[in-house]
Amino acid sequence: MPELPLLEATALSAQTEVKPSWRGWIHAGTFPVAIAAGIVLIVLAQGAPAKWSSAVFMATSLLLFGNSALYHRFSWKPKMRATLKRIDHANILLLIAGTYTPIAVLALPTSKSVLLLSLVWGGAILGILFRVFWIDAPRWLY
Repeated sequence: MPELPLLEATALSAQTEVKPSWRGWIHAGTFPVAIAAGIVLIVLAQGAPAKWSSAVFMATSLLLFGNSALYHRFSWKPKMRATLKRIDHANILLLIAGTYTPIAVLALPTSKSVLLLSLVWGGAILGILFRVFWIDAPRWLY
């Protein structure tokens, strides 16, 4: 059977992890923008619930963009890279919950807000536990 060098090269390259070249730069640039936007959001928020829920959103945004910039911008030793990757993936779940927080607090009645936030934050915590402690968990679990 004839060799198929392009197919073989594709198969080999699919096995190596590709490092996105722009992601680290984009997230590094977004980090200070998220600080400024978060401060404006908190200052303009009316009332304690709006302020603290906006602060939760700002904090989760900063965690995501800060860690992602750190993870994607530099070359790390394998152990540190694996740790930062776990944190990076966990921060996605935190940002989802952090995004729900001001929406639920400000747009829903208290009982429904508490229920929704319990489910969302519970799911985020469960997902984080899977991403951090069960590395080879089946993809459908998170």
